Amino acid sequence: MELKLSKLSSCHNSFSANIKQGCLNVPSPAYASFDPTGIIFAVATHPLSTLMLYDLRNFDKEPFSTFPISDDPYLQSLSYPPRMPEFNKLEFSNDGKSILVGTTSGVHYILDAFAGGIKARLIDHQPTNPPGLSSGDVCFTPDGRYVIGGIS
Repeated sequence: MELKLSKLSSCHNSFSANIKQGCLNVPSPAYASFDPTGIIFAVATHPLSTLMLYDLRNFDKEPFSTFPISDDPYLQSLSYPPRMPEFNKLEFSNDGKSILVGTTSGVHYILDAFAGGIKARLIDHQPTNPPGLSSGDVCFTPDGRYVIGGIS
């Protein structure tokens, strides 16, 4: 999958497909999100179960931080071998300290945006039915103190 950074066209209020500012080649599916400062962006790719952090000014280089997303002790209670559910959401909290990784399963993760570790595991979530492409069905509240999403 190619993540493409495109410049907004001021005369048409749309993305210009022909003016590519840069691209990253990462395994598909992948999700991207900017931090509140607009300088750092994160990319999560499910095939690698990895979160990568890039500096927008140097994003054509390697990520400055790479964190594995792994929760085998919990996931092995659901399936063996343990499998990370497909990702469907990536979002920074408004304070930039946490990253929400939503999945298509009954579990979501809050990661530390600096160290990459799992700060919280959110369970008993009811995935969107029918499953498919979506913008994710969980998000931070504006103050970043809560995550809102459906439960059964």
